[in-house]
Amino acid sequence: MSTIYIPADSVELEGELILPPAVKGVVIFAHGSGSSRLSPRNLFVAQILQQSGIGTLLFDLLTRMRIWITPCVLISMF
Repeated sequence: MSTIYIPADSVELEGELILPPAVKGVVIFAHGSGSSRLSPRNLFVAQILQQSGIGTLLFDLLTRMRIWITPCVLISMF
């Protein structure tokens, strides 16, 4: 597992990237209010995908200080 930081305007969004051997693709979990990348349910789903050879990137749309990131900021990342 690798912790990664995704720049979004003036903040960084923290995420966890896992790439199994012979990865077939990557599923991105973007979490906002009411959940987090480290919730047991999200980790369970990610683990099932990883066992099938699919990588996962789990990250939160809130910073550690719980500042909301607007959709406009996310669009500017790409």
